[in-house]
Amino acid sequence: MSIESFPKLTTPGRLSYQRPVPALPNRCLKQLLQAVEKNRAQLLSTWEAMTAAGGQWDSKTREGARTALLYLLTHLQLVTADEARAIDETLHCFRKTALGNSTAAILLVLSDFEEMILSIARSHLPAEDFETVYHWLHVYCVNLMQMFIEASSDQALDEKQQFPTHHQSSRMHRTMLAVEVQKLLLFDEHLFLTHDVHEVFQTLVTDSCQLAGFKRSALFLYNPLNQSVEGLFGHHVELDVIRRIRENGYRVPLLNRLLQLDRPVFLEDVSNLLPVQHVQSFHLTSLLICPVRGPASETLGVLLLDHNGQRFPHVPSQLELVKGMLDRVSFALSSHLHQDQERIPNHSFALTERELDVLYLLADGLDTKHTAEQLHISEYTVSEHITSILRKLKVKNRTAAVAKSLREGLIR
Repeated sequence: MSIESFPKLTTPGRLSYQRPVPALPNRCLKQLLQAVEKNRAQLLSTWEAMTAAGGQWDSKTREGARTALLYLLTHLQLVTADEARAIDETLHCFRKTALGNSTAAILLVLSDFEEMILSIARSHLPAEDFETVYHWLHVYCVNLMQMFIEASSDQALDEKQQFPTHHQSSRMHRTMLAVEVQKLLLFDEHLFLTHDVHEVFQTLVTDSCQLAGFKRSALFLYNPLNQSVEGLFGHHVELDVIRRIRENGYRVPLLNRLLQLDRPVFLEDVSNLLPVQHVQSFHLTSLLICPVRGPASETLGVLLLDHNGQRFPHVPSQLELVKGMLDRVSFALSSHLHQDQERIPNHSFALTERELDVLYLLADGLDTKHTAEQLHISEYTVSEHITSILRKLKVKNRTAAVAKSLREGLIR
């Protein structure tokens, strides 16, 4: 997968990558429709409770969102029968509600709708059908959002011609929202082209810079067993340097607190909050710290974003864009989860990327000293990795660890 193959961002309101909704097998569609019908009341009830507690909308707008969600849930079958008609009638329904032409509100509604359907698919359909449903639903929501933006842009153009002064501020706000939504849709398309979990993570690291406007990014995986993080991917940062980093909650007390949050956090100055060697090595000042969560809201890691060590201000719209990207990563991980489990039958061992590197070198006969030299890490760190490997594999020595890893397919 290369960035050159990705669809390009175009003028706001004119997206260039609309595609037909992929076919959903009749058996799968029937199961999905039955499960949605059976659980529709519970889905809406849960949604109402969550939105009321979260205070996202006033009561009128929330009622409009509920009306829109109810329409989407009860007209799923129309999507497979006639997509164009489904989109046209859904947009008509949106306009009749209190949502009106609010791009932000429609985006939230579609995100909640997608989450509802995926939760049903995850719990009521066979695992092998989940990716099919994900792609079918995702493409439909992308196309629907695209058509909404185009219709809103056309209406904004008409308003400009009729009331040029009165609508100037609202048009600017709408244009900004349209650009942000386009970036999320483009990120959706990039995720759509991924084939496994690693590609999902790599896309997040790249697009958090290219779409969200940051200069550097680094992704660290979280290990709940020892509450540590380990470097995995970076953008505009040397990969070998990132992958040599391993820190735990004892050395970085801030880490555990931040990983418990459900949204990105902006820190104006981290010079006194992170280990001094990392602050000096990467010239860290301001950071956006973003917990990365999986399909079940479990903590998978943390994404760090900055501007090459330069101070930068808190920009709410930028933070919300990154939050939207992280939410979409959770959906994308759901679609790849069962595939990765099939490729790695031993996924329950939960070895990190670095632990696998050490394991391969052990299998090649390298001792601690030469393993450390090969991976450019200290002998103490190698010993820590080996101890973790032995614990996870439930074996007593290195020879047994290599033997079990070969037998279970961890290494080849």
